[in-house]
Parts: sequence; C-alpha cells; structure tokens
Amino acid sequence: MKKLFIFLTTLVLLHNCTGCDEDKRIDVSVLPEETNTGANTFGCVVDGWVYVGGRYFSNKHSILFICDSMYSEMNVIVQVEHNSNIKFIINNPEEGKECILTDVYFNHTKLPDGTANITLFDKERNIVSGRFECGERIKHGRFDVVYYYKR
Repeated sequence: MKKLFIFLTTLVLLHNCTGCDEDKRIDVSVLPEETNTGANTFGCVVDGWVYVGGRYFSNKHSILFICDSMYSEMNVIVQVEHNSNIKFIINNPEEGKECILTDVYFNHTKLPDGTANITLFDKERNIVSGRFECGERIKHGRFDVVYYYKR
C-alpha cells in the first residue's frame, strides 16, 4: 500500500510539473517559417492549439491584411479553419518597431490587446512581416504577407 501511495504521488507531481511550462510543450516548428518575402503565410498558437492561415479557400482570400492610405492602421482578417478566424488591427505599423494590436478577436470572442514586432514593412512591394502575441491566449504569432490598400 505504501508503494502504491508513493507511485501515485510521484505521478501527480510529474503531471503537475509538465504543466508548469506550457510553451516548452508547443512545437512551433509546425508554424510557417519566418520569412520576409511576401510568402502569404500566417500562423500562431491560440490556447495551446496551432492555427495557420491559407489552408481554406485560397491564400488570396483567407489571409487579408488591409492598410489605410495613411499607414496608420492595418486591418487583419485570417481564416484559420473552415468556420474560424482571427481578426485584429495593427496600429501605426512601422518596420523595426513594436506596434500595438487592438480589436483582437478569435471566433467572435474579444481578446486582450497585444503587440506586433514588424520585421519588414516594404511600401514599394506591399510586404509586411513580423511576430505578434496577445495576452496569454495568442502566442508565437508570425506573418509574412502582401498587403492591400483601403482607398
């Protein structure tokens, strides 16, 4: 009986310790590669699950980054499953800067604001690339897309 108690206690402790560092259990290698070429890729981890854009419909319609003519905000809408999308606004996107993400939604559920680090913002080729996170729910986000203008 004493051996069973020690065995069960050990199992509980091991289980609790593996939940301590959730980020180490997520395999981010399944996310799209981080590039700066306008590859039209998007991926992130939401609540521990990997979501990738571009699998539904076509890349042109399932990953949309739309910038206003003043470059003050970029609206993002990405279809990540047949009936699931991620939406947010990148405020004042600028290469080499950390930008605020607002109006963050995952499947019509409002999430906390976040940040995006823009690694490339090429206004001649209309390419924006970077990484993003939003609170505790969206992690390891990355994108490399050709954006459109809202006129």
